[in-house]
Amino acid sequence: MITYPFALDGFAIYGSLEPDGSPMEPLDEHHGHVGSDGVYHYHGTETYPYLIAAMRGEVTTEGSAPEDQISPQPSAEVLRQISPISSANDSLLITNMTANGSNGYTLEYSLNNQTGSVTYSWNLDKTIYTFIYTSPSGKIDTLIYNR
Repeated sequence: MITYPFALDGFAIYGSLEPDGSPMEPLDEHHGHVGSDGVYHYHGTETYPYLIAAMRGEVTTEGSAPEDQISPQPSAEVLRQISPISSANDSLLITNMTANGSNGYTLEYSLNNQTGSVTYSWNLDKTIYTFIYTSPSGKIDTLIYNR
């Protein structure tokens, strides 16, 4: 089942095709349009403004112009501290990304022409995240984060 994101005004956001797979219809000044089902939606494109030019639906704002913002704002929690794979002098190339079932991914990379990977997964209630780092030298580190 494919799920699509929604903007903060409640309208769906699709890619370069219509929800039924047909070519994208012309977009309005908000970067969306009313679909064949009579419901408004946005599209992401490879040209400016790329996603949403302005919200078409009703939103709640707080603050005063020009600093007012949509409320509530989306938020995310930091799961782990970032640890870089390489330094500025290294040649890093991401070579593959594959899903591991419905709760994980493996990212493969080449660092100075040697292969490494990061495999990460989470339990069903998304409270335990496991990261398995395999360096180009073959060293394996497993880190577990509890939310």
